Amino acid sequence: MLASGGLSHSIGEPTMGDIDETFDAECIRLFRNGAEQPLIDFLGPAMPRAGNGADEVRNWVVAHAAAGAKGFELIDYLPVPEVYVGCGFASWSV
Repeated sequence: MLASGGLSHSIGEPTMGDIDETFDAECIRLFRNGAEQPLIDFLGPAMPRAGNGADEVRNWVVAHAAAGAKGFELIDYLPVPEVYVGCGFASWSV
């Protein structure tokens, strides 16, 4: 199962270019762990503070649920200021 979408980033806001690596690391940790409730508890309040582009994490949530919330394998994570986004690459085994 694959999903695309950035982690923290802002587009067209005063915070454009900011990458919240702490948010990104916690997202990765929680998705890797697989437990649904801690992920829900974190994303609810944290996503609005991680930039308007952080809503793309919802794509990860859909893939996570479709794969049975078993956790994922992190392929890579890169904060890429040139494109204003924390980029994560992961796969879920079904």
